[in-house]
Amino acid sequence: MPQRRRPQVVRQLTPFERGRIVGLREGGCSYRQIARMVNRSVSTKNRDRRAQGSGRPRRTTNRQDRHLRLLAFRDHHMSTNSVAAAWYNVMDRVVSMPTIYRRVRSWGLHSYRPHLVLPLTRDYRCQRLDSCRERVNWDAQWNSVVCSNESRFCLRMND
Repeated sequence: MPQRRRPQVVRQLTPFERGRIVGLREGGCSYRQIARMVNRSVSTKNRDRRAQGSGRPRRTTNRQDRHLRLLAFRDHHMSTNSVAAAWYNVMDRVVSMPTIYRRVRSWGLHSYRPHLVLPLTRDYRCQRLDSCRERVNWDAQWNSVVCSNESRFCLRMND
């Protein structure tokens, strides 16, 4: 039975090695010479060179990102849609909502979403508990009371 090949452990290039490679390249050395000097393969060197500029280019510049960040931090209760609208009025550049959402999230902010119901405070909880305790021992006549949020109901005859 043939032996299985062990996976090779790939060492990442350190920042020092990257700087050394850039310096040697600017000094006029070929990729083969550089690979021999840093004791790495040529493919490792080329892969590192490709990885730095890979990916889709950003839609916004650093200056536009700073302005977007300023808008988001200035009023952190603004929704992402509001931030996008305010940014578009100033920069006159359309950027998708997911892009703005990702940028705002990357700065540690989250979209402002108003509460749909009021938060249950300690005082209000105590008031509700007191109200329930008052009604625990009410008479049996309250068992026949129908509580409904419907506008029309009839107990004895048809409509």
